[in-house]
Amino acid sequence: MRVIGMLLGVPEEYQEAARDLTKRADAYRGRPADEVAADGMNTGEFFADFIDRRAEHPSDDIMTDLLNVEFQDEKGIIRRLSREELLTYISVVSRAGNETTIRLIGWAGKGVG
Repeated sequence: MRVIGMLLGVPEEYQEAARDLTKRADAYRGRPADEVAADGMNTGEFFADFIDRRAEHPSDDIMTDLLNVEFQDEKGIIRRLSREELLTYISVVSRAGNETTIRLIGWAGKGVG
């Protein structure tokens, strides 16, 4: 989570909590969505305060980039990500990055052949 947290802009003191929430969210597979959302990782609410900080204090990280990106949506409107879209996207990147790293290290430790 350290690398993904750093890239996203999650303060170091919160990276372990983000990792733990990711593990808990993964443990909810197959359960109702409201149970998964309760931890705030599935909806991205865990990252809400960090987004607010980045809006006031931009930095060189993915959160700041996503806060400022403009794109043309499916209706042809140039806009920025909504707060919900931003929180969801950051949550997905956090979970996917953490999961990918865990799998890579696990398979590398197992060895090939």
